[in-house]
Parts: sequence; structure tokens; C-alpha cells
Amino acid sequence: MAFAGASDVRGFDVGTNVVRDASGTQTSAYEGDLSPDELIAMTGFPSGLTLAQAESYATASITDLRLDKVMGYLARAELPSMDERDLLSLGRWEVTDYRTELNDKEILTADRAYFNGDSFEWVIPSDFNLGVSGATLNTGELTGFFKILFETFMNEAMLDEMDEDERTQVEQVREGVDKAIELLPEHGLDTLPFDFDLSMSWDADQGPSDFGLVFDADGYGRTAMALALDLPTYDAAKAAYEAEDQDAAFETAFEDGFAFRGASYSEEDKGAYDKLFGFAHAIGKEYPNEGWGAVLGSMEPAQLRSYLGTIMRMAKPGAEQDFPPAAEWIESFATYLETGGRIEFASQPPVPITRALIDQFDDQDPEPDEIVELFGLTVTHTK
Repeated sequence: MAFAGASDVRGFDVGTNVVRDASGTQTSAYEGDLSPDELIAMTGFPSGLTLAQAESYATASITDLRLDKVMGYLARAELPSMDERDLLSLGRWEVTDYRTELNDKEILTADRAYFNGDSFEWVIPSDFNLGVSGATLNTGELTGFFKILFETFMNEAMLDEMDEDERTQVEQVREGVDKAIELLPEHGLDTLPFDFDLSMSWDADQGPSDFGLVFDADGYGRTAMALALDLPTYDAAKAAYEAEDQDAAFETAFEDGFAFRGASYSEEDKGAYDKLFGFAHAIGKEYPNEGWGAVLGSMEPAQLRSYLGTIMRMAKPGAEQDFPPAAEWIESFATYLETGGRIEFASQPPVPITRALIDQFDDQDPEPDEIVELFGLTVTHTK
């Protein structure tokens, strides 16, 4: 470490902790008298395998870590009252310019990684955020390491115990891994650049809660998910916690406070399908005598995409018979598979879905059109 410092440290509370220009390496190897089977049983790894893990970062910081109060309760074997709303904070963590290597091969890099867990109500998180930005996973190097693991496990002693068919299968796997590694760069699959963010929030005084996840890989695609709910307020949870019959009280609190406000899943094609289908096509051409190889090798990526769309459309008649609106949704997804663009599955109810609203349908099953309207269901493809 070039520098390490901390301020406002009181027990398990830390105001600020900073480390700059840090790096380290941990090497694991075995030299001893255990047999290969005994070693694998004890460690999970065979003899002859060396793991050298190295990581470095420009800065790492932690701010507003507050655990002293909750650790005091733990030391006294006491459960804190829910009157202790400001009980703890897991702080805000950030790492910049992160690098990790495995056996001298760079596996993962990231411009920034972060964790925000400084918002709690009692022991319940009210705001949470976790993610990385400017990250790159070197899938080619990682696949190469898995090959090393495979070669190490499949040592001569193990091969000698196999019959001819088993040794042939092992050789086919080895050959397939080699071909896959060789083809990864050609199809742009040797690296995976990405940003990732996971978040949640809960309004403890009013109840609205939102959950979100975004995975954005440049040159591959972007996936986003969101969920919006109403959950019981802190006061309602506290009353249920202090009730004589907690189970019944919590059930009532959720029935009264819960509402579904919406959800969505979207996917944007930025090249992932073409890359993966191009890779599958190239692999198929390497195995023309295999049934699956002949199929994949005979179709270009665009044909494979069209083939997937055709398979999706085969489900339309049955789906339309059971749920008529589904036919249009299947067509949208099939077109997305064929042509790319962006697809979104969404539910945006005109009014929140509550227990009282659901109870209105106890005596009858809603019609498909009513379900679509009630939940605000849509499937949208944009090119």
C-alpha cells in the first residue's frame, strides 16, 4: 500500500477509511505426501495445480460505517428495540481502477466498484445500491484457466483408470475446448465489457418500494428489470413486531399495506445474438458429422435468428386459444429475435393491485382482456 489512513474511528464505527495504490498476490500450491484422491477430497484441487491470485486498485474507501451500537447489543446478547431506528450503517464502499489476475492472466478489470448500504431503519435496509462501471471480463483468459483445471484433473493416473470409450470422450472434450478458445476472439467473445447496477429503496414512512437491476454490455446487449411495490410502513411493521401474535399481525400488515404498482423487463440487442450465433455456426462447421453440428454449421447467424423466430411462432396457435392477447406478444418477441432492436415486457396497472382489488374477483375468473387491462400488460418491440 502506498497510503492507508482512517479518521473518526470509535469502536466499530469508522468515519472514513482510505487505502491508495494497493496490490497483493496469494499463491496456493501443494507439495506433500497426500495421494491425489486424498488431496482432492481435502482441498477440491489436485496436486500439480498452482493458483496465483493477484489484485490491485488505485483507491479503496469506506465512509460512515456504524456498527458499534449493534455490536454492543450482540455482545450483551440483547435484541434491539424497534425504537432504535438509527441503529446501524454498513457504509459506502468504493474501489477505483481495480485489476485481478489469475496465474498472471488478467481476468477482470473495473474503473469503479461501489456498495452503498448506509440507509437502515432498525435492521431493515431502506436504500441499497451495488454495482460496477467500466468493467471488462476477459472470457478468453478465464476459459483458458478452466482448460488448465481440466488438464490437471485429467492427469495420466486418472486416464489410465478409464476404458477406451471414456478416454475418447475426454479427448473430444479437450479438442472442443481448444476449438472454442481459438474461435472466441474471431467472434468478439474473448472479452465482455459491462456495467452493472442493483438497487432497492423503501420509503419507511409511506411504503413505496422500488427494485431495479441493469446489466449493460457494450457490443452485446442491455438488460433491465424493475419492480414497484407498496410495502408496510415502518410503524406498521413495528406494531406487528410488538404484537402478541406476531405471525397474524405481520400477515395483516402485509395484506393492508401491500400493493403491486408495476414491473418491467427489457432487453436491447447490441450484437450478442449475432456474436453467439456466429460462434455456434463456426463450432458447428467443426463437427459436420454430428447432428447438432450439421444443423448449426449449415445456417448463417441470420438464418439461425430466423429459425428461432419460426420456433417461437409455432407456439402462437396454442397460446392464442388459451389466452388470445398472447399471440401478438409472441409475434413481437419472434420479430425481436429475427431483427434485433429492443423488446420490453411491462405491467403498468392503471391503479395499484391491492388485496381488496384481488378479492373482487374471488367469485369469478377475469377474462383475458380484463387481466390485460387490470395489470396494464404490454409487449413492445422497437427496431
